[in-house]
Amino acid sequence: MLSTCQVSVVFQIDGCLAVVDVAAMACMHVDTGRWVGTDRKDRLSQVCHSNQDVEDEQHFLFHCPAYSDIRRQYAAMFQQAFTAPDLITQSEPNALSGFLRECFSCRKALSSF
Repeated sequence: MLSTCQVSVVFQIDGCLAVVDVAAMACMHVDTGRWVGTDRKDRLSQVCHSNQDVEDEQHFLFHCPAYSDIRRQYAAMFQQAFTAPDLITQSEPNALSGFLRECFSCRKALSSF
């Protein structure tokens, strides 16, 4: 079963603070598997059922086929961002928040099957 964790991320943009509510990346199988002693190489994506991709932030944000349609809707965010920190720091907060909300909504729906 996939976890759902909620956190807030605070950005400082041009001297103003912006709060973005996002689901915590700590709920990735790369982390939850560690909590129960699963070898890192075996912490595979539970969403796309990949037999080769560890479910970490990079897989979730950039590679998981389960979110490819959502990624296309937010394509502008991915033009210059190639890592999770890049995406978080370079994205407009409302767009990032929308993207993450849609991904985690999709994740929740897929995990209920």
